[in-house]
Amino acid sequence: MIKKDEQNNLTKSFDRFECGLLPWTKIVLDQTYPLTEYNETVAPGEQSTSHPDILQSVPAIKRLVLCSESPRRQELLRLCGWPFSTSGQALDENNLITAIHNAGLATAPAGTLTPVVIATQTCLALAAAKARAAYLNDQNESGRENIPATIYIGSDTFIWFENRIIGKPLDDNDARSMLHSLSGKQHQVFTAVSILNIQTNKKSPEEYTFLDAAWVTFQPLDDLQRQVIDLYIATGSPLDKAGAYGIQDAGSLLVQSIQGDYYTIMGLPVTRLYRQLYPLMEQTPNLN
Repeated sequence: MIKKDEQNNLTKSFDRFECGLLPWTKIVLDQTYPLTEYNETVAPGEQSTSHPDILQSVPAIKRLVLCSESPRRQELLRLCGWPFSTSGQALDENNLITAIHNAGLATAPAGTLTPVVIATQTCLALAAAKARAAYLNDQNESGRENIPATIYIGSDTFIWFENRIIGKPLDDNDARSMLHSLSGKQHQVFTAVSILNIQTNKKSPEEYTFLDAAWVTFQPLDDLQRQVIDLYIATGSPLDKAGAYGIQDAGSLLVQSIQGDYYTIMGLPVTRLYRQLYPLMEQTPNLN
């Protein structure tokens, strides 16, 4: 487990990077999901309308796309108050993870490529890849010059425990083993967010990524905790969740305390995302 001072240093180290992505990670992304420029000789919208002057007099409405089919992330994005659509594109995650790991080994400065750096860079890259894949799908279907002003949001979450990533359990026994291991200890939850801003008056998309961390401490593994774990597993809920629990459902009964943003643990740090989105959106959110 990362010590508290190391946790603080980790968080500060990512605050130094505006985009969050290290150079070798971005190279892999650019090779896999390239953000190409559109043809400068074609003005935005000219192929889709014969009355561009009329369109220029109408205030733009930003299209917001959540690149996830997760009901939890959809629920959280609704808190921001802007209407949005969803787009979940299939990714070759295993190849992307391998490419990032290999790029880090080949190019990262000596002594900087720790397991947690590889893990967090992978999380950031997967979030960015989700946003890029949705954008590239729209580009293939409509052409870059016909894509309206759009913001794509990609996100990825993982649990970091005892110097390794904890994924989804294979079965009930695996879930029980995970929850027993987490009990009485603290683990980290990292959520990465990528914002891909497509503007009709600019050649290239603007990309922002950030990483948010929270810390979760489980109740000790006493008789009651064991009973709660068994009852929780019987619901079937742990099987589709990293770490075999959800903070938003009965899995919260296993938790003693948290540090950081509750919504980061759920999978989307709403407050930080809202502050990033607000200056990019043209319309006022509806918070009713």
